[in-house]
Amino acid sequence: QRDEPLIYIDLARASGISLFGSRPLQAFLNLLRVLSKFPLVGRLFSLSSERILALLLLALGKGSRRSLRRAPHGILLEPNAENDFLGKRLVTDDGLVHLAPQKLMEAASELNAHLEAATRDKGRFKLISKRERMTHNSWMHNFEPFIKGSRGTNYLYINPLDAAALGLGAGELAEVVSATASVTLPVKLSEDLMAGVVALPHGWGHGDAPGLTLASRTTGVNVNLLAADGPANLERLSGMSRLTAIPVEVRRAGPEGPRPQKGVYRRSLAS
Repeated sequence: QRDEPLIYIDLARASGISLFGSRPLQAFLNLLRVLSKFPLVGRLFSLSSERILALLLLALGKGSRRSLRRAPHGILLEPNAENDFLGKRLVTDDGLVHLAPQKLMEAASELNAHLEAATRDKGRFKLISKRERMTHNSWMHNFEPFIKGSRGTNYLYINPLDAAALGLGAGELAEVVSATASVTLPVKLSEDLMAGVVALPHGWGHGDAPGLTLASRTTGVNVNLLAADGPANLERLSGMSRLTAIPVEVRRAGPEGPRPQKGVYRRSLAS
């Protein structure tokens, strides 16, 4: 596994810029990176996170790692200087913050049409993600107390009215189908959700996780499988992947309970 500082240094070098805007610092870090590859001196010149932190403290005039450890509440940095942002750090031609750029306003004018189209599509749900109280992403899933009993999976959260219309009860299996994949998992009822919206916690799907002996026994599903990839599925203004408000169909799983295991998920439609 590569140290995080090495990734930053290489990104700066490949982009033709200097880390923290300092050419001498970038040259020095590049030299350390080269020296760290040699077996005998690699340990002496390795760019660990601790050494990068020491360099930052030195560059900021904030002492050393030892002095930082003696300050359990941190070391206060200087307050931001006045009048050093507008016209100096913004990349707009006029140096001002554009609160209503033309492309954003054009997209806003289309919102009503998007809402009407979504309202007409009453047979489908909008899938959102959520966090769970007893877990944090996937970090806690290889620790038995956090996955005992009913906590060994994620659940599809659905409004009780929607569940009743689908013939789904709490704990029963539902199949969630998007344009790219389908997953099957148990249901939990939640009046906190609006009708027409379902939520599926992220951070699950460890069936093929090597070395995670406990997490690999969990039966949660990977919500990211339901998201489409590729340029056509990016949000065009931000360039971000669409990972929320995904149109899905929800139906009661068959009597055989086709719940994919070990990280293998049935593809239902071509992406």
